[in-house]
Amino acid sequence: MADSPRAPRGRRRGRNSRSARVETSSGGVVFRRGAVVDFLLIRDPYNNWGLPKGHIEGGETPAEAALREVSEETGLLELEVVTQLPTIDWYFRDRGRLVHKFCHFFLVESASGDPEPQLTEGITECVWRSAGIAIETVSYSNAREVMRAAASWLTDTGDLPDTGNLPDAGDLPDAGNLPDAGNLPDAGNLPDAGNLPDAGNLPDSGAGPLEMRERTG
Repeated sequence: MADSPRAPRGRRRGRNSRSARVETSSGGVVFRRGAVVDFLLIRDPYNNWGLPKGHIEGGETPAEAALREVSEETGLLELEVVTQLPTIDWYFRDRGRLVHKFCHFFLVESASGDPEPQLTEGITECVWRSAGIAIETVSYSNAREVMRAAASWLTDTGDLPDTGNLPDAGDLPDAGNLPDAGNLPDAGNLPDAGNLPDAGNLPDSGAGPLEMRERTG
């Protein structure tokens, strides 16, 4: 896994596009059923959170390559391809040569086993995260779209709860059961505004954390 899947920038035209070397790889969005559905993320050689993937080897189908790469990079053995997901593509440079990379993705179910990162390939962590958190955590925008497609497929099959199934307004508590205003604390018992801290002593907003930005290297 020697390249980083950058966010798609649209099709490049002209000499650069025609001279780019085309490479094809395959990978998996790995999930596991439990009390909730979890997705598996790996920390790649660029220290970003991504998905297991790699080159398709001679004679392999994309689905076979996805299973092999997932197994090699995560150590998981009991794996099953459930459905195909969108194919993504991006450009990068390899020793100065422009490469146009395509990656087929599959939804892969893992029934059991503890993941172990393939340290020899620069993968340092494998973690399970609930679907929503995994989608927020993954570092690459194009991989995020693949994970959203996976979550959508699992929602359609009933494995993930549909966010449309919110409680009906009729199930909300009756306003008549709310506490009577007479039982609320007397405003006279609230602290005097003069005892509140001076706004001048609050920390400067410039001292807050910097915005996290997606790495493209």
